Amino acid sequence: MRERSAAAKIEPATAKQIKYLEALAAKTDPERFDTEFAKAVKGTDINPRGEAETTGRAVRRLTRASARKLITALAGRA
Repeated sequence: MRERSAAAKIEPATAKQIKYLEALAAKTDPERFDTEFAKAVKGTDINPRGEAETTGRAVRRLTRASARKLITALAGRA
């Protein structure tokens, strides 16, 4: 279990996670998305979303673990 958890912190987000996050982002206020994105990547090597960066590009930079955090944050309040 720990091996899988450790791997999720470095492996890129899955295609399904990316697709779901893009759908959630389309339904979410951009400011809220940026706030939740910053929270999800806090404490990782991933930088917060840049001003000119598209949502799709930002989502593709996530690891599996940070994508899971962002999905939980966005879907939990949607």
